[in-house]
Amino acid sequence: MITPFYSPALYDVAKSSLAVASVSPGGFPMANAFDKNDTTEWETSSAGTTSDYIGQDFTAAAPKKIRRVRLLQNASATFSVTSVSVQYSDDMSAWTTIAAGNSAVAAGDNTIIVADNGYHRGWRVKAAVATGGGVWSIFSLEFHINA
Repeated sequence: MITPFYSPALYDVAKSSLAVASVSPGGFPMANAFDKNDTTEWETSSAGTTSDYIGQDFTAAAPKKIRRVRLLQNASATFSVTSVSVQYSDDMSAWTTIAAGNSAVAAGDNTIIVADNGYHRGWRVKAAVATGGGVWSIFSLEFHINA
């Protein structure tokens, strides 16, 4: 008998949840970050802010233990941030930054390994450093259940 290979590290759970964001401009809605299309994007509505975030509400009935985050942001330093906070919440109001603190990220594709922080209703990525002058542009954001 052959057992099919299944890699939980590749299982992106964002597709089964509700997107949440600090803003969702009409031309660049938050759904674009989760549509599995690396050519559509979510953008913030203003430049140079560290209050912007985007993430997922998995609902209180289906909390998730996130162990890895894939962040594909604009390849231009003008439209990307250099540091993010990965945060979780059990009520979607009070947010806790993971123990590792801020994660350095580059323009383009990034993978952030998340230590075991348990199961939580909401997970998000928040800008910890402002962009290089433009709006924050994310092409893809994935939340994975295993590192």
